[in-house]
Amino acid sequence: IVLSLNNFFALVIFYLLCLLWMKGDSLWMSITWNILSHISTVPGTSQITFSRATNSSSLQFEWSPVIGTDRYILVVEELNSDPLKSSNWTFTSLSGQVSGLSPATRYASYIYAENSAGRGAKMVQPPLGLIVTTKTASSVQVQWNPVDKVLQYLVTVRDANNPNSPAIKNVSSTSTEFTSLKPCSTFTVEVSSYNIFLVPGESTSSQKTDPCVPSNVEVSKTCSPDSATVNWLASNGAIFYYATAQDANGNPHECFSLGTSCSISGLKCGQNYTASVSGNNFYCNSTQSQEVAFTTGPCAPANVAAFAECDTNHAVVNWQNNQNYGHYTAMIEDGSGAKLTCTSDRLNCSISPLPCGKKLNVTVTYTDGNCSSTSTPVSMDSGTAIPCAPEDVKVSVNCSTEELTITWSSSSPAEEYSAIISGGTGQPLYCNSTDSHCTLRGLRCGSRYNVTVSSFNGSCLSPPSSEVTALTSPCPPTNVSAVHTCAPDPVPVSWAATGINAKQYTAVAVSHRGHKSECTTNQTSCSLSGLQCGETYYIHVSGANDNCFSQDSSPVSLHTEPCPPSNATSQLINGTAHVTWSPGANAAGYNVKATSHSHSITCSSFTSNCTLSDLVCGQDYDIRVSATDGTCASNYSAPFVQNQALITWVGRPNALGYNVTAKGLGGDIHSCHTNTSSCEVTDIKCGETYSVEVTAYTQTCTGSQSLPHRFRAGGGKFKFFLVFEVTYIFSQI
Repeated sequence: IVLSLNNFFALVIFYLLCLLWMKGDSLWMSITWNILSHISTVPGTSQITFSRATNSSSLQFEWSPVIGTDRYILVVEELNSDPLKSSNWTFTSLSGQVSGLSPATRYASYIYAENSAGRGAKMVQPPLGLIVTTKTASSVQVQWNPVDKVLQYLVTVRDANNPNSPAIKNVSSTSTEFTSLKPCSTFTVEVSSYNIFLVPGESTSSQKTDPCVPSNVEVSKTCSPDSATVNWLASNGAIFYYATAQDANGNPHECFSLGTSCSISGLKCGQNYTASVSGNNFYCNSTQSQEVAFTTGPCAPANVAAFAECDTNHAVVNWQNNQNYGHYTAMIEDGSGAKLTCTSDRLNCSISPLPCGKKLNVTVTYTDGNCSSTSTPVSMDSGTAIPCAPEDVKVSVNCSTEELTITWSSSSPAEEYSAIISGGTGQPLYCNSTDSHCTLRGLRCGSRYNVTVSSFNGSCLSPPSSEVTALTSPCPPTNVSAVHTCAPDPVPVSWAATGINAKQYTAVAVSHRGHKSECTTNQTSCSLSGLQCGETYYIHVSGANDNCFSQDSSPVSLHTEPCPPSNATSQLINGTAHVTWSPGANAAGYNVKATSHSHSITCSSFTSNCTLSDLVCGQDYDIRVSATDGTCASNYSAPFVQNQALITWVGRPNALGYNVTAKGLGGDIHSCHTNTSSCEVTDIKCGETYSVEVTAYTQTCTGSQSLPHRFRAGGGKFKFFLVFEVTYIFSQI
């Protein structure tokens, strides 16, 4: 039984009263006995066993029972308040709830047991923040946070293998050190607070253990040829770990880690190893874990070499390796990331087609079905073996000379270039050059040529460049023909194409006087319109493609229909009209037509005049002339307009000349003078009636006038009496 200090004082008082009673004062003894019979001790210490917040301002508590307790006093203190805020509540049960607290505030709580003798001591809270630090393999340092109003602490260290013989210390500070402990053992450290009656309260404990053996050790399947990653689960008490790999000869390789994995390097490719792990806390090692076996990744192929074969455009790759099974993949990669590979179960293979003009990296990868390894890259310059084909090949054709010019650019050095021109007819043509262009002559018109260019570096010819096409000028059309037609119909022209057909054709007709007509088509015929009459046209045809025009075809001539005759005139003599006109080009004959309101007369001629007979007296005639070439007839000429009159008479032998006067009824007067026996009066008015008189004269005398003769001028028509004779016998002058 552990007595509190109040119990101790009560016993002392009881002992003194007993001494007085033994001295014989019965009354005193009786009084004292009555007093003692009503004296009791204060209750023991209760302890809070449960607490929780029920809302933002209330806490609920439960505490342990104490014999002889009438009530329990619950004290709640607000931490970090200045001055200290403290409240207490009285309960007769073993639980209670307090309210009116501040939200989100930390509180310290104590429980006191109380009866008529007084209040018992409060149970002091255990220290917090317990830290156990291993100093050596046989010593530890213990630290904790101070507890308010606690002057002394009880520290106990128990060996797990000998728990009944603990190491105990009573200290007034908040740290202490234990030495001479059993090395690398497991200990439990407890710290309690003493109250004012030197009763220790509940303890705070921590365990100090040796590192446990790591478990679940495994090696990752990384296929690395010279390293291995070891993984494990963390073990209690271990601060760091050592992973060890041993080969068949017991040679160790280690790695260190604060975590649960590390990579062991320096291993040999294709070798068998065993791996294990141990934990350490700076002072003690755990025993080694269970060993696991693994094999490093296969060895990479060695002595890799690559050689270019010009004729086949192959790269032959060789290597060495000591593996007995598996297969190999050789890879060529250029700077742009393009890759070519070949696969073999032997120690060589060929890669094609070999990229031209590149700096290449060559590697060989071995695989056994599970893991693979790749050799160190070796360099290869394919430009020294396989030149690249020229790029950006362009062609142009000189339309007048039929010369083909080829240009290109090259991405790798070359000594010479060769252009191959195929197509057209006959054997391929070649154009060689040490420069980046060449010109070829003698191409055929109307041909399509396919052009490629290759590079030559002295030993190898590159693959050909991309093919480009050149079109020469179209050939001149042949068999040009033109069909004679009568106006206003157009003239059809046709021809035959030679070689590759042109995209379009143009037929052109040009006359002697420079008149021009043309038509364009993508066929082999078209029609010329608007040709002029009475012309000789020379017609030629040319073809064209996107670049060139062909030469003109051989010309053909075409005579158009004759034009209507011009300068038509007529003279009426003795009832007959003599019609004349100017001859027209391309005319083979003429037709003359005189038409009155009731009468029509025609005549035909192969010359430029014709005579109309059987005219009817007093009729007005329209006289028109048409030309013909035997196929087509021209339009008729414009109507003959008679604006002059021919006057004839019988003259006198001694007359020097004659004066003729024509007077119109409307006052219009015209005259003419002549030394012959006829004269023309011009600019007479159409439809006017004239009176004509003739007067002879000599050097000294003028004769009298002839008898007047009347006629009527036709309105653009020929009147029968328009031409007449004035017969007058002059008297002697």
